[in-house]
Amino acid sequence: LFALIPYSSCSIPLPSSFHPRLTLFALPGAQAALLQTEGKNWLINTGRAINTERTLLPLLEELGIKRLDGLLLTDQDPGCSGGASLLLEHASPRTMMAPSAVGRSKLFHHLLQHCSLKQQPLMRLSSWERLDFSKEYWGEIVGPSDATAVALKLHWRTMTIWMIPDRATAIWLSTHLTPELLHADVLKVPWSHQELLEQEPFLTTMSPKILILSDHFSREQRALRDEEREMLQHHGITLFSQEESGAVVIDFFAEKMKVSGFSNKQSFLMSSSLKQPSAFRDIGFQFFHIQ
Repeated sequence: LFALIPYSSCSIPLPSSFHPRLTLFALPGAQAALLQTEGKNWLINTGRAINTERTLLPLLEELGIKRLDGLLLTDQDPGCSGGASLLLEHASPRTMMAPSAVGRSKLFHHLLQHCSLKQQPLMRLSSWERLDFSKEYWGEIVGPSDATAVALKLHWRTMTIWMIPDRATAIWLSTHLTPELLHADVLKVPWSHQELLEQEPFLTTMSPKILILSDHFSREQRALRDEEREMLQHHGITLFSQEESGAVVIDFFAEKMKVSGFSNKQSFLMSSSLKQPSAFRDIGFQFFHIQ
């Protein structure tokens, strides 16, 4: 009987998961991610417009997410924020945030105009601001105050995840932060495999357990050589190459974090410690309490 009613088909959300989930998409040249925590849905970057149209919007529809709680842009480059206008139309985010500086990106200037027409406030982020996504999940914006791209450090209890958009931001972090503040359990960076050896000092300082590399490089750049494998093994780093894993899904349980590859089913289980979270708590922040 329901099938006979015109327009009777609609997507409805499944019951919210009792644990937070972070999905890192495998989009060329972008660090887009979906954060789901305590019934709220935040999108971090969008990829290009074609990525939003072909990947993100169908996924949101499949998940029954008709409206985003927030859209956080950490880079004004079209590769990261090119689909923001599409999401503004189709997902109507309750909150939108972007770096405070305004660069030369025509697409980002178009987004500003679109937000003005839609009467959608765009909160401008600067370095050292803290975002509270839920009671146990929070993040920090870190980077130069006059930059159009900033890094995002996510915290869940004692676990930390760095999302670094480009090489310039990585260099800024390495010269402005102490090793304690740089530490991460999971590191997402836009490097090719061939850059791993030259980035060894940076990896040594950050000491991540998981390294996630994008898949938008040539076949030669994707090949992992023996010396690179030995270096990762020496530092105890597990590599998730998105050429093989596709999207990387991070599930947060009571005292554990599970990292899984969507395509190849690669997985890594990490236990939380009882120590206090990052020393960022000792620094003065401006707080955004996300409602």
